[in-house]
Amino acid sequence: MLDGIFIGATRARDMRDMMALSLAVYVGAVLALAPGLGNHGLWIALLLSYVARAVTLGLRYPALERAVGGGGAA
Repeated sequence: MLDGIFIGATRARDMRDMMALSLAVYVGAVLALAPGLGNHGLWIALLLSYVARAVTLGLRYPALERAVGGGGAA
């Protein structure tokens, strides 16, 4: 859902930056988990990258809302 919001708001730069952070989380997790857990470590690293992407985009969402002048329903 957050991808659709950022795409619709034409915020590709934010998506790219948050994906770069998620990639860093993934690489770190692979290096830490794969040697000991093998294939399970790879899957856990993938899931962690998804969580990191959701969290980072979620943290950027309030700034996006302020930039487009989105007020809540009162």
